[in-house]
Amino acid sequence: MKFTHNEIGPVEITFRKNTSKISARWKNGVAVFIFPESIDRKEIPDYVNRMASAVIARKREVAFAESQVIEVPGFTFLISRQSHQPRNVWGTVKDRKAYIEVGTLLDFDNLNVKQTISRIMSNIARDVAAEILIPEAKAIAAELGVSPRSWAIMNGFKTLGKCSARGDIHISYMCLFLTSELRGYIVRHELAHLSEMSHSPRFHAICDRYCGGKEKELVRKLNRFPWQILRR
Repeated sequence: MKFTHNEIGPVEITFRKNTSKISARWKNGVAVFIFPESIDRKEIPDYVNRMASAVIARKREVAFAESQVIEVPGFTFLISRQSHQPRNVWGTVKDRKAYIEVGTLLDFDNLNVKQTISRIMSNIARDVAAEILIPEAKAIAAELGVSPRSWAIMNGFKTLGKCSARGDIHISYMCLFLTSELRGYIVRHELAHLSEMSHSPRFHAICDRYCGGKEKELVRKLNRFPWQILRR
């Protein structure tokens, strides 16, 4: 179920079984509302209207522009215009720099264009993540004196890391877009799972120690992090 709200803009309605909660999140510039399967469909517009202000306040606008430079630790994205194929977007990589060239007939404010640029940047991040993120993660593990069985890069827009019961740690390539501090938090969080798989008080005590007593602060920063691309 999709429609355009006069304040929010594009809205998508989905339904979930076994829940009584109503929630909303942003996905690719669209506000996705999640309702219990049992909700009376006639009540949905009223709920959307009541939640509109809070949903809008949570929106983090992603913006791209000509001559924009997006710096992340160890890598740079440069955005420019190109006229050879004015309706296309290209992406090339050289020496830890990505060159995103946007056709002259494309509007940077258009949602489809933002999605295309974000997808290209994500694909580039996936290609380069291992050479940047894994050495950083290994250095943190060595500093803490812990050793996972293996390291790997994984896909994941929402889940930024995971640790298996066998001790294999996977870091999402999306972590490339985080600050060094928040990359470090993701790694330390997963390293703490080597000692405690569940998110128990013991786990949080270990994670907090690994984070120098800043676990809660880092979680808040991660929750408020202004992502520079649209996450699917």
